[in-house]
Amino acid sequence: MHASTKKETTDVDVSDKSLHIYSEHMNREIHLGQGYRFLACHHFSYNNTGRIKHAKTIKLETPHKRYDFIFQLGSGTFYVEEQ
Repeated sequence: MHASTKKETTDVDVSDKSLHIYSEHMNREIHLGQGYRFLACHHFSYNNTGRIKHAKTIKLETPHKRYDFIFQLGSGTFYVEEQ
């Protein structure tokens, strides 16, 4: 949402225990709670209109389930599948 409201490219780095979201005017890190982790590291970007530049699937493991966050190319949205 930041990319489309501020009209600037926004980057997201996903590591096993955190998300780092940054752009020219924002720098934010979000740490996951105990028992939560992403299953792979990723980097992706939103352009200045809020659309993602590359399709991605990010897998989140929780203490009880796993979720896939599926980002579609050319869209600023994603959907979640419970595994």
